[in-house]
Amino acid sequence: MKKPSLCHHKATSRFFLWVAGKRVYLKGRGDDPRNPPLEVLAQYREALMGQGLWNADSDPDHMRVVELAKEFLDHAKSEYRFSQQVVTFRGILRPLVREFGMMPISQFGPRRLCEFQSVLVRDGRTRQGINKALTLVRQVFRWGVEMEYVPSTQLTALQAVRPLRKGRTDAPESPRRDAVPDDVVEATLPHIQPMLADMIRVQRATGMRPGEVVGLTMRELDRSGDVWVYRPEKHKCAWRESVRSIDIGPKAQAILANYFRADGLPLFSPKDAMAQRRKARRAVRKTRVQPSQVDRRKDDPEVSPGQQYTRLAYGRAISRACERAGVPKWSPNQLRKAKAVEVLTHFDMAHAQAVLGHADKETTARFYAREDRKRSNEVARLLG
Repeated sequence: MKKPSLCHHKATSRFFLWVAGKRVYLKGRGDDPRNPPLEVLAQYREALMGQGLWNADSDPDHMRVVELAKEFLDHAKSEYRFSQQVVTFRGILRPLVREFGMMPISQFGPRRLCEFQSVLVRDGRTRQGINKALTLVRQVFRWGVEMEYVPSTQLTALQAVRPLRKGRTDAPESPRRDAVPDDVVEATLPHIQPMLADMIRVQRATGMRPGEVVGLTMRELDRSGDVWVYRPEKHKCAWRESVRSIDIGPKAQAILANYFRADGLPLFSPKDAMAQRRKARRAVRKTRVQPSQVDRRKDDPEVSPGQQYTRLAYGRAISRACERAGVPKWSPNQLRKAKAVEVLTHFDMAHAQAVLGHADKETTARFYAREDRKRSNEVARLLG
C-alpha cells in the first residue's frame, strides 16, 4: 500500500491526507506547505502508524525529533507562560523539524547539529542568532534527558559542537543597536496611534522593559509617594523570585493619569485605542452619518482587539510608524538604552543599574555603558 502524502488546502490553510479514498484533515493550520506546524507532522506520523505504513526501526517506540519538539513546546507553554520564549523556541524548532523531523532522536548527534548549523547559515540567519539557536536546541534535548526521552551521553555529545566565531563563517553579523536618538523618537510619534505614542513616552521616561509597559495595571502601581512605584508581578526575572521596582516621576505620571481605570485591566488597551480611533474619525467626518452606519460592528466578530498589547505587537507598531515617518527603524529596547545613556551622563553605573533593574553591574556595563571618549581625546592631545 502506497504511503499517502501530506497535502495542503490553500484556501483554508489546513493539512490533510487521503486514507481509504477519504480526505482526513489534521488539526493545525499553516500557510507554507513545505513547512507544516509541528503538531501537523506529529499527527501525520500517527496516522501513518495507524495504517501500518510507517517504516519503524528496530525499536518501534523510539521517539522522533518532531515528537520531542512537540512535547517540549507543550511543556514550554506552561514553563514560560509570562514571556515570549515559546515564540522563540517555535521559530527555532520549525526549521529543525523541517530538516530532521522524521529522524529518530538517537540519530541526531553532533554531525546532525552541525548540518542544522549549516542550514541556518544557508537561510541567512546572523552568526549570533545561529549560536543562540544551537543553545536552544541543546536546551530541548536537556529537557529530553530530564524526561528520560534522551540518553545523557547524547546531550554531552551535542555540547561538543562549537559556536560560530566572528570572521570564520559566512553568516552575517547582527547589526549593533545603539540608543535611539530623541529626535528620531519625536519624528516617529506623529505617525503612530496616540495611545502607543504615550506608551513610548512612558518607557522613555522610566526605562522599563517593553513587556512591563504593555502589562502596567493600577493594582501594581503604588501612588502613595511623590514618586510612584510600579512593581510588576510578571517580569523577566520573576522566576528567580526577584522583586522588580520601577520608579515613575512627574513626566510619566502626567501621562498615566489619563489612563486610570478601576477594572484591573492593563492601562494601555488595544480595544480602547480602537475606540479612540473611531471617535477621532467620526469627529473629523464632514458628511452626515447615515442611520445604518452608526454602528456596523458585528456582535461576534472573528477578529477583535484584545485587552492588552503584546510585546511583539508593540514593536511592530513602532516599526510601521518608522516607515511612515521616513526615519531609521528602531525597537522598544532602544528606548531602554537611551534611558541608560541619559542616566550615565548625569549619574554613575550604580544609578543606571538601579533604573534598569539589572542583577549585576556587569550586565549594565556590557550592554549600555559608553566609552569615555572625552578622556581618550585628552590623552591623545597631550601624549599622542
